[in-house]
Amino acid sequence: MSGAGSHLEAGQFLSIGKELGDSDATLNIGEGSSVAVSQELRLPSVFGNTASTGRGTININGAATPGFLHALNIVFGENGLGVLNFNHTDNSGNYAFYAPITGPGTVNVTDSGITTLTRDYTYHGKTNVNAGVLRAGSTNSLSPTSDFAVASGGTLDTNTYSPTVKSLSNAGTVTMLAGGTGSVLTVTGNYVGNGGVIAMNTIVGADNSATEKLVVNGATNGTTILNITNLGGAGAPTTGNGILVVEVAGASNGVFSLPAPGHLEVGGFRYELVKIGNNWYLSNNERTEASPVEASVACTPSQLGGSAGLVATCTVSLSVPLGVDMPINLNLPANSPRYSSTCASPLVIAANATQASCTITAVAATNESDVMAELSIAPPSVADAYAVGGVPAQVQILGNGNSRPGAGAHAVPTMGTVGLVAMASLMGLIGLRRSRKHNGRQG
Repeated sequence: MSGAGSHLEAGQFLSIGKELGDSDATLNIGEGSSVAVSQELRLPSVFGNTASTGRGTININGAATPGFLHALNIVFGENGLGVLNFNHTDNSGNYAFYAPITGPGTVNVTDSGITTLTRDYTYHGKTNVNAGVLRAGSTNSLSPTSDFAVASGGTLDTNTYSPTVKSLSNAGTVTMLAGGTGSVLTVTGNYVGNGGVIAMNTIVGADNSATEKLVVNGATNGTTILNITNLGGAGAPTTGNGILVVEVAGASNGVFSLPAPGHLEVGGFRYELVKIGNNWYLSNNERTEASPVEASVACTPSQLGGSAGLVATCTVSLSVPLGVDMPINLNLPANSPRYSSTCASPLVIAANATQASCTITAVAATNESDVMAELSIAPPSVADAYAVGGVPAQVQILGNGNSRPGAGAHAVPTMGTVGLVAMASLMGLIGLRRSRKHNGRQG
């Protein structure tokens, strides 16, 4: 059924593929099309003949409205040659597959769409995520008896669940980011990293920090990058092994690493991914002094005239971004009728940002005196949260009618035309007298 908007109602059984000879059969369910089977769909229908070479394939195609398949049960034939292909390109995240699947067969995700599996599945065979996204929609929707392979262009999304798979080969992306810090991905067999990425959340702090985790009951091999997202951790010493992120029961030959630069900087602590025994931990040996977090402040412009409404912007900066909101204590300007200020202490710099700003605004002068508004960084409330850097920022508010360098140029007195003529005559007279004196000495 490749035509858009087609609909097929089948009776009690629908067989795709037969056991006779080498016959194969394919059902294409295209854009806007649907197939409904009242009970069982056999893929292929080989009736216990494991030697049969008959194949049965279902292709789910489409873009905006991919094909829909409803069956009481999809039964992969005993010969293991049944295939379900998700070839659609709907990346809205709305496409969900509901039909149960049992038996030995293969599930492929081959195009750029997002497919959510909503049932608890028990099929065994291979699940290949070659492109797009295969997303868990229930606890066991990623079949615990299937061998999963994620290609370089594919993504396996555990969503908010803690699924178990039989084995996992990863050259693409496995993401656990929707699961907060409570999700665990368990591999009952072996895990092989083919240069793929596992993305997980951790509250980066001390050894007992909450974190998502990869658990491998079998062996590990190959290389994998762990992309850790810090969910609000402020950093703390790891006095034991550290934060357990990969747990391996079997032979631990796989190598896990953090993305460049190869470590995490949180709250002045440098975390590295280290292997202790069979397991991998986020660990810091000591507080790093190599790149201290420094807070400084600067105001622009540094001088305001005596008119009302002139504004200086004061920017508080961190030398490096942090993964959490950072409150910066300030020594605020003294109260004065000559200016107003939006600056408050503490001034919070948002997570992953490096700057926050406030303002100083001039009030119309009522006298001739100047005033100075000074703003500086105060020590943190939590020891060593940041270092006080730079010098205090000053904004000069000029008195009414006053001017300073930069506020207006001073007038340079001039002599006028008559003065210049007189000066020239005087210089000529002085030169003549010197000439006569010199000639007299020679005579």
